[in-house]
Amino acid sequence: MTPSAPQPLPSRPRQARLLGLACLALSLSGETLADGPSQAARLKAAFIFNFTKYTDWPAASFAAADAPLWVCVLRTDSDMGQALQGITGRASKGRSLQLRRVDAGTDLKTCHVLFLEREPAMAQQHSLSRLGNAPVLTVGDAEGFAEQGGMIEFEASGQRLGFAINLDVAQRAGLRLSAQLLSLARIVKDS
Repeated sequence: MTPSAPQPLPSRPRQARLLGLACLALSLSGETLADGPSQAARLKAAFIFNFTKYTDWPAASFAAADAPLWVCVLRTDSDMGQALQGITGRASKGRSLQLRRVDAGTDLKTCHVLFLEREPAMAQQHSLSRLGNAPVLTVGDAEGFAEQGGMIEFEASGQRLGFAINLDVAQRAGLRLSAQLLSLARIVKDS
C-alpha cells in the first residue's frame, strides 16, 4: 500500500487529555517515579493500559468471561518490561491485566497486547508475521512500526509523546478501536 502523507501529531488539547489519563493511571499505581523503570517507560505503560480501555477484542479472544487480558513483552527484565509490571492486576473492561514474557517459542496468538521494544527490523517483522491477522493489539516504539504492519506506534516529539495507529491492520485483526482513541492518533497506512 502507499504510505499516507505525514499528518501532524494530535493537537495539544487532545494530547493533554490522553496524557492526563496516562498520568492518572500512573498516580493510581501507588509507585514513585524515583524507583524502578524510567518515567518514559512508565508513561508508555500507562498509555498501553489506556489503549486496552479503548479497544474491543472479538469475544472468541477470551476463554471465559472472566479470563485475564494478557499483555506480552519479549523481555520482562527491560525498562519497559518492569514498567508493564506496574499495570499487572489492574482492571480494564472487567478483565485483570496480566503480564507474560514471550520468546521465539511462545505462541504470540495467546496474547491480547504485544509490546515490541525497539528491535532489529527483521526480528520485528518476524514477530508480526507470526501473528498474521490474529486479534492481538501490537504496540511498538520503533520508528516506522505502524507503517510496517504494527497497530500502534509511540512517537516522541520533543518532550511530548504521541502515537500513530494503523487502523487497517487493526481492522484486519478484528479489533475495534474507539473513535476517542483514533481522534488522538496520527492515522497511517501500510508502507
